[in-house]
Amino acid sequence: MAKMIEPEDLADPSSVLGAAASSWQMRTVVSLSGVKRAIVKIKGTNRGDINGKFAYVQAYDPIKGRYEAVLLSDDNDTDDEILYLPPTCVNQINLIDVVSFIFSYAWQSLSPDKMCIILIFLIAISWRKQDIILYRMSEVATVAVLLLGVSFIVSFLLSEYNLVKEKAEFMGGTRHHISTFEMIEYRVEHYFSTSKWAKVALLLTFTFILISIGAVALAFCTDDTISGAVWLAWTFVADPGTHADAPEGFLVRFVSFSITVGGMLVFALMIGIISDFIGNKIDELKKGSSRVIESNHTVMLGFTDKSLAIIQQIALANDSEGGGTIVVLADAPKEDLEAKVSLAMCQEGGSALELMGTSIVFRSGNPLEESELQRVSVLTARSVIALSSECLGPDEADANQVRQVMALKALESNGNKCPPVVVEVQDVDNSELFTLVAPDFAEVIVAHDLIGRFMLECARYPGLACVLEAMMGFEGSEFYFEEWPELKGKTFQEITCRFDDAIPIGIKSKGGEVFINPKNDRIIQEGDKILVLAEDNDSYKVNDGSYEPSKNLSSDPPPTLHDEKRVEKIMFLGWRRDMADLITQLDGYVAKGSELWLFNTVPVEERNELLKDQGRKTDLKLENLLVYNVVGNPLIRRDLSRIVSAENDGEKISLDEFDSILILADSLSIENGATVMSCDSRSLSTLVSESQQR
Repeated sequence: MAKMIEPEDLADPSSVLGAAASSWQMRTVVSLSGVKRAIVKIKGTNRGDINGKFAYVQAYDPIKGRYEAVLLSDDNDTDDEILYLPPTCVNQINLIDVVSFIFSYAWQSLSPDKMCIILIFLIAISWRKQDIILYRMSEVATVAVLLLGVSFIVSFLLSEYNLVKEKAEFMGGTRHHISTFEMIEYRVEHYFSTSKWAKVALLLTFTFILISIGAVALAFCTDDTISGAVWLAWTFVADPGTHADAPEGFLVRFVSFSITVGGMLVFALMIGIISDFIGNKIDELKKGSSRVIESNHTVMLGFTDKSLAIIQQIALANDSEGGGTIVVLADAPKEDLEAKVSLAMCQEGGSALELMGTSIVFRSGNPLEESELQRVSVLTARSVIALSSECLGPDEADANQVRQVMALKALESNGNKCPPVVVEVQDVDNSELFTLVAPDFAEVIVAHDLIGRFMLECARYPGLACVLEAMMGFEGSEFYFEEWPELKGKTFQEITCRFDDAIPIGIKSKGGEVFINPKNDRIIQEGDKILVLAEDNDSYKVNDGSYEPSKNLSSDPPPTLHDEKRVEKIMFLGWRRDMADLITQLDGYVAKGSELWLFNTVPVEERNELLKDQGRKTDLKLENLLVYNVVGNPLIRRDLSRIVSAENDGEKISLDEFDSILILADSLSIENGATVMSCDSRSLSTLVSESQQR
């Protein structure tokens, strides 16, 4: 049996292949991990199915004059076939063959055997000699990086191509034909819209491809190794001026120029991506999408016309502590909220907003979502104020507030406790809903009903408005609750002189019930809080008790002075949504036989239905009031000059005969699209017209 000769033992492989000495040789052999192979291309055989395919030579039989070669099949399910080829059918490979080999064979499988074969092709580019032994680890590392990068890119492109082709063929069977280009465009748009790293991946891929192709081209044009060509290509990409020092020769300079132009595009793309990233990040900061890292702050949920006044009062309260932080979470653009506050701070005439060291942090988001509440650090806040939306009807707005309370209640998990919560409600009839969903969780404030009661009291007792304004705001003295353990067991009479800079006026029990001006013998229990009127929460403290109250003081409270009720005539100019509640409240204040004149634009036949509040209230049952309905426009002086009842035989009355006149903000105008500002203007115009008539 003839002895088989390894490829590197061939005496004259060039004569067998007929290759020129300056060209690549078939005997490109790599001694790597014990594998010795010569990669060739098959041509001119009688079998048309193997012509143009690749094989690697294992041995040569000089007696038969044949090469023993293994056919490199591109079918993963077919075993490699062993062939015996004459020298005339074995041809050397070139760059085009390398590319063709990679796409037709290598990427079908990433097995170690085939990866090694691809490595032989890439290493062959590094040397242009007949026998090459690889000893340099830098070449191994460079080739490995190129191999892995190209492998990943090509496999991704092939998978995307197959997916696009499959979808395009499927859509082609429908009535609406989708071209392959449209499908590719859709896939590109998909990646850019779903991944924030798509632009970066595109930049790195384009750079890698440019350097790889440029390095291969430079390796062909120069005598440099693959690692040296990669480094040279990178310098051309990174520094456009480097290509001026390229070696002489048209082909080398053309390749250098092409790589440099590609590098300019790479850096232009990189600058665009970086600029876009920085711009998007700044936009996110402007929109208020980052998390608030604060503690002991005040959280305001929602932003309405009351917000600026509330912010001013909180700033006054924080002034004694050197300032604080208010975090506003509203479903509105952060820029708009900041603009409103800035405009309020720039006003002149003493009405400007003064923060007094308090900072305001705005965040855009839906206050009803738990994730948004966590973003503003609700659990570490001092208090939470939930404002009712003015863009919704009373019932819908109150329903949102119920959901708001449930969202805040849901945060109380794993031992966390929500801070005190104050919720604004528009309709007093809905206040019981909050007791049902979260009893003893939030303080419910029906602002509309509360203001109505204040108006009734202030109209009947001139000057009371000034007293209420002084007590309700944080300017001057205000009310404070505080528990004082040292006063436990004392009577209310004994503690009246235990504060030098505060006036005790009531007690809040441990159960939450408030007693204003309790009996003198009321004992202070554990957990009771003393309600005082003081300048600030830290401006008073308990004294040593050296002052002893007089022994002659009675334990009974002083007698209450009761004004004798008299018959009054009161007029309401305008219409309120809670008119029935307002009339019922007034009926308990006045003497029997008092008259209430309702002067507004609502037809008389519609008023009874409005007073029933869409069927949720029964007919008014008044004990003291006589109601007279007048149809007219309070803005028109002529209507105010002749007030005639639409009932009771057309009874007439003049403005001078009324004891009190209440000008109400017309809620019907608000429901018809009027703004709060325009309603205030109507009220002022009514006041001017009424004053002139009187």
